[in-house]
Amino acid sequence: MFALALTLIVVAAPPAPAVPSAPTLVIQAVGDLNLSGQATRTMAAKGYAHAFDGTRALLAQGDVNVANLETPITLRGQRQSKRFTFRMRPASAKAMALAGITLVSQANNHAVDFGLQGLADTERALDAAGVAHAGAGMTLARARAPAIVTAKGVKVGLLSYSLTFPKSFYATPAHGGTAHGEAAWIQADVAALRPKVDVLLVAFHWSSELLQTPKDYQRTFGHLAIDAGADAVLGTHPHVLQGIEIYRNKPILYSLGNYAFGSRSHRAADSALVRLAFRGRDLIQLTVVPLDVDNTHLDFDPQPARGQAAARIGAHLAALSAALGAHLASDGDLWTAALPPAR
Repeated sequence: MFALALTLIVVAAPPAPAVPSAPTLVIQAVGDLNLSGQATRTMAAKGYAHAFDGTRALLAQGDVNVANLETPITLRGQRQSKRFTFRMRPASAKAMALAGITLVSQANNHAVDFGLQGLADTERALDAAGVAHAGAGMTLARARAPAIVTAKGVKVGLLSYSLTFPKSFYATPAHGGTAHGEAAWIQADVAALRPKVDVLLVAFHWSSELLQTPKDYQRTFGHLAIDAGADAVLGTHPHVLQGIEIYRNKPILYSLGNYAFGSRSHRAADSALVRLAFRGRDLIQLTVVPLDVDNTHLDFDPQPARGQAAARIGAHLAALSAALGAHLASDGDLWTAALPPAR
């Protein structure tokens, strides 16, 4: 009898492929963009590119850059009966795109300054320049529709709502205009957009001019947007900074102040660019870049603040944010927010 020796050969399974981590996406938000009014003469002499020269390098650090476009872009339309009306020339849209502005919010109290004709021209100019836009349109459905852009393979969606007057600018089932911030609409729009994008932004034009503390309704609507599924809330209209709140690990920037804006008011001379770094839906870093937007000496070319100016602006925003429970710390000329650990 011969014994048969059986040899069992065990072949190790190949290691599972590493799951790639989500890319870090940098979204940068600035405040009101309006290069008309007192800026008109400067833009005619120097061109719209001038307004972005001081922040062009900053904008280059963002994968997506968001601003509030507080003016139509048109040479036509009927001037509306209101105290201040603005409009920029069509060349402004290309200058914005070349500077790195990716997304703009249009839901504000100047989007329809030259009627629906002016609004239609604005949409055409932005589309031709490749600048995505949300918050206004020739129908109510278009005003409520999101803008979606893709960067690094990450889809970013923006919804935009106005909570400012005049009410006649609000889109209705009968005519176009801006998207009004109805609570039910916000919840429905966020819910519809949520499965289509990786990072979801909601912009509000709200509060009162020159007010540094958010009103109760701002906090209500900011929380509502986050509860509905937004990843960040961007606020404008006061022309000055309001504080930052971290709510359910998501940032609410109550007011970003002015960016490049056609006014020489000393009362609206400080601002900030806020840099939000996301990995997936997790906010992993929030950095504040103080901006000098005092057009009495900058001639409508905002600049990063340096030294004592950066310290003063950052400390002011830190105090406003502390009242909302957020902690900002100095990091040279920049300021960073303390964030909870990513999930």
